[in-house]
Amino acid sequence: MRLYFKNRELLFKVDEVEKTDCLRFNPAMAYYDEDGNEVGKFPAIVCAIRDVEGNLVTLHRTYLTQNGKKAKVGNAKR
Repeated sequence: MRLYFKNRELLFKVDEVEKTDCLRFNPAMAYYDEDGNEVGKFPAIVCAIRDVEGNLVTLHRTYLTQNGKKAKVGNAKR
């Protein structure tokens, strides 16, 4: 996750972001195609998206390569 943030040149303290309850790292999250077949496992950043009252609305997943770039996986279904 740190490598992804560094590659994106994001300007914030990663240590502080990692302490939040809305951001997590999964070193091997399964990715599925539109037919429900597992394509593979990738490192991923998972972010909880909440409404103004703090209720969970959805999860945003960013699949990564081993070198901290975005993995070339298909777009998620909406």
